[in-house]
Amino acid sequence: MEPLSKAQIEQLFEFTRKKYVQFYDVQVELVDHLATTIEATITENPTLSFDQALQKVYAGFGIFGFAKVVQQKSEAVEKLNSLLWRQAFVSYFTLPRIALTIMVFMFCFWITSMLPPHFSDITIIAIWIAFLVYGIWFIRKEKKFKPNKPLLLYRDPMLIGSPGFIVYQICISNNHYITNPWLVAIAGALLFVMQASIVQVYKTIRNKAVQLYPEAFMLG
Repeated sequence: MEPLSKAQIEQLFEFTRKKYVQFYDVQVELVDHLATTIEATITENPTLSFDQALQKVYAGFGIFGFAKVVQQKSEAVEKLNSLLWRQAFVSYFTLPRIALTIMVFMFCFWITSMLPPHFSDITIIAIWIAFLVYGIWFIRKEKKFKPNKPLLLYRDPMLIGSPGFIVYQICISNNHYITNPWLVAIAGALLFVMQASIVQVYKTIRNKAVQLYPEAFMLG
């Protein structure tokens, strides 16, 4: 049979939306699969209409419809994000980025050494706030890349300040504050590396999303 028309392809997109698939990248993958399978189905049975072939193909997804596909795609994205974050994190302990990590470490050590011991927690809080402010600035800067269609691959970095909060909670666990300048410096360096890794991963995912789904973004 002839390839599906643009109107039929748009109908498939509308079909996926009605079946509660909200993410455009998942819709694209499903529409591609549906279109290929529908064409093969009609080729095997030319008496079937487009709508009949669509319902027959959709029935093959089982009682849960596209839910399993969305779940699998979500799990794949989470694994990819975790892998990218681990790679970014490790990169700050290898050349040439380790130099920047050492600079942050030495700066935190110098600041803590200059202050009384009970001010060490304030140092950690100040570092966390500094990285949080940077994260907020980064998000605002990235608004020009905001997608006009929701993408599972691309999500706002809502946890931009969480790494710092986690490290801070560890530092003050059981009401015992870290006062050793070396330990505070380590905590500060970790805050920097964790936050910088998140920003790096966000940029990587954003660039990949723009490249794969340019129609989902308002550029310029």
